[in-house]
Amino acid sequence: MPKKTVLITGASSGLGEALATYCAQQGCALALVARRLDQLEVLAEKLRDQYRVQVEVAYLDVTEHDKILPIFMGLSDLLGRIDTVVINAGILKTRRLADERLDKDIAVFNTNVIAAIACADAAQHMFNFQGGRGHIIAISSYSALLGLPQAAAYSASKAAIASYFNTIRGALEKRQIKTSVVYPGFVKTDLL
Repeated sequence: MPKKTVLITGASSGLGEALATYCAQQGCALALVARRLDQLEVLAEKLRDQYRVQVEVAYLDVTEHDKILPIFMGLSDLLGRIDTVVINAGILKTRRLADERLDKDIAVFNTNVIAAIACADAAQHMFNFQGGRGHIIAISSYSALLGLPQAAAYSASKAAIASYFNTIRGALEKRQIKTSVVYPGFVKTDLL
């Protein structure tokens, strides 16, 4: 079976970095994107040295929606194709209720939900350009099921991600694009 090529958003730290390491251990070629390019480059070098896999990186702020597809397509060109897109980029901002800091909630929804939808749209276009087939994995959270105190927007955004990607699953399967929702820390799953 040929090794897969996996694109991961938000790969510069935390769960994205752990996913990149896991995929490299499985022998996957990687396309890693995030806002912190310096951290991506350090991670890429480590993964190349340790696992002898091809790793390409690019700066991407997922809230800049018009830049997502060109970045995805460029990485697909460099790697020959992308088989799987892991939509992981996200932020968590806490606040006390009625503290007049709606800007935090707006930022969370723009990054965690709207940008995730934009990444999914770009992935679909990329898969179609590559000749069809692909896998979109949306990273949710156990907080989608059990909200976190002072992080209502984060919890709601992760519930929205799960609902959105579970809803589009049927339509995408007709186009030979598999869709999965992963709840890290809550449900064990096979990513690849």
